[in-house]
Amino acid sequence: MFIPLFDKGSIFISKKYINKIFKFLENNQDERDEEFIDQFKADRYSIKDFGINFRTNLQADRKKLVFLIYFIFSSFYIYFHFFFNKVLAEIISYDL
Repeated sequence: MFIPLFDKGSIFISKKYINKIFKFLENNQDERDEEFIDQFKADRYSIKDFGINFRTNLQADRKKLVFLIYFIFSSFYIYFHFFFNKVLAEIISYDL
């Protein structure tokens, strides 16, 4: 969500209300800068305030996070698949 907002030219940051800001902007509601900043106690930054490579670094970080999430879920899937197959095999082989 941060990268598309960055591409719009401004970033709004609020320590307490960041999730509400993302939800507000995700719903394509036009922000009236002053009202928006007051409502969410946000600070507005222009993309010019960030370094030249900032967007590239954001994309690289996003790729790492996606890979990490994929790795974690894959590991859980393999573990649980093995575990449930083992439990199922024990249930099937159990003599009544």
